[in-house]
Amino acid sequence: MKMKNWILAIVSVMLVSSLTFAAEPQKATVNLKISGMKCMGCEKKVKSVLKDTKGVLSTESVDAASGTAVIVIDKNLTSEKEVSTTLAEKTGYKVSTNNSGGKNNSSKAKHSCCSGKASTSCEKK
Repeated sequence: MKMKNWILAIVSVMLVSSLTFAAEPQKATVNLKISGMKCMGCEKKVKSVLKDTKGVLSTESVDAASGTAVIVIDKNLTSEKEVSTTLAEKTGYKVSTNNSGGKNNSSKAKHSCCSGKASTSCEKK
């Protein structure tokens, strides 16, 4: 009877341990080139989409003037291509990455914050 209790205890500990330990994040810094951002409203829109994108651990910077963003992703959960495609689809900007050995991943959708002109959704710099 005691042996059975020990076996149950060990199995229980093993089950709980396997559930509580997730894979360590495989962090990668990604440099994005974003065409179409015009103002701080555009930056805010990009930051908001990145914040809600699965696998994006942090947004280090977003700059409309240079048309760039630097993010950190978990490569276990997403890829550069997935992030650039999601960002393009949700913002309308042309988004490309140049982190994969010179390979350029590019995505583009049909609308943007400013569409080339100031609107109520944009904040002028």
